[in-house]
Amino acid sequence: MTIKIGFTGTQSVSQVSQERLQRLYKVLEVLAVGETTIEFHHGGCVGMDEIAHRMASNLGYQTVVHWATEVAPNKVANITAHEEREGKPPLERNHDIVDECDTLIAVPKNPETEERRSGTWATIRYARQCDAAILYV
Repeated sequence: MTIKIGFTGTQSVSQVSQERLQRLYKVLEVLAVGETTIEFHHGGCVGMDEIAHRMASNLGYQTVVHWATEVAPNKVANITAHEEREGKPPLERNHDIVDECDTLIAVPKNPETEERRSGTWATIRYARQCDAAILYV
């Protein structure tokens, strides 16, 4: 059995508390228990995508990066994944992550305040429209 987890998170890691980072690791750790294969889908950006990718890799997840086109080179994470999806414009890429996954883990800069012009919040809004399961960390 394969579980597909999507991930979206802020590029502003300095806005994410150590407590939230520890909570994210605990969630990923709990999911990794057992014989299930877990695919971890994300957008391959610097910040939380990169941190979560490394956590998931260390826990034995199969990482899948959905690259974005039209992104500045300094916004792209320096990572290696098990699988890579063809590059698409960011919003389209974010929809693909939600559409391919069973659950979305979201780490917005501020989980209390929805932001306009935020890729993380755009992904969360799309997941809500799709009635996807969302786990906020």
